[in-house]
Amino acid sequence: QPIGVRAVSKLLEVDKSAVHRAIRALIVQGWVVSTGEPLPRFRIASRFLTVANTATAGFDLRHRSRGVLERLRDRCQETVALMVLNGSRLIVADIFEGRNALRWFPPVGTQAEPHRTAGGRAIMAFLPPARQAEVLGGAVDAPLENLYEAVRQRGFSISDRETSEFAASIGAPVFDADGLPYAAVIIIGPSERINQSGWENLGRLAVASANRLSS
Repeated sequence: QPIGVRAVSKLLEVDKSAVHRAIRALIVQGWVVSTGEPLPRFRIASRFLTVANTATAGFDLRHRSRGVLERLRDRCQETVALMVLNGSRLIVADIFEGRNALRWFPPVGTQAEPHRTAGGRAIMAFLPPARQAEVLGGAVDAPLENLYEAVRQRGFSISDRETSEFAASIGAPVFDADGLPYAAVIIIGPSERINQSGWENLGRLAVASANRLSS
């Protein structure tokens, strides 16, 4: 139910100007949206509900993963993320920022397209064809199947300057008790550091961490 600044101020017993500043900040971050009415009212954005649902569904994984992800970040010094497949979208469920001054760190709650990201490819490559088609909205074509086969052969995926001309990432799948992938461990950083010479080593590290989290 949309609510106005005055009502929020009254409920929280906080000055209206402070409430307005807080709401504007939440709008910028994508957590709240305005209804656009003459007297502005606000409601929770879909991003909030997506993160809430993902966090609930993957709470145990997120809880178990924190130590694993932190150790991986300390080992490779790059940003490490946990991504969960939610319907046909990938959601950043947790993240540990890299130790380097120049680093990449998508905020928790960021949504991504499975076919373009290392996390998505790591999951998609090991899904049954019917589920792949459901996520992609159609059957996997030959070039994409070749890409997925390379992921299966290596055990990890690569996205090199595809979502950003300056970034690259490595992804490894996390499997459930039935042997199906539902999440991925990602290493993200500038493409000048995550380049071809280091893919194999980073891939092994990501796979080892993902295996620790698999049921």
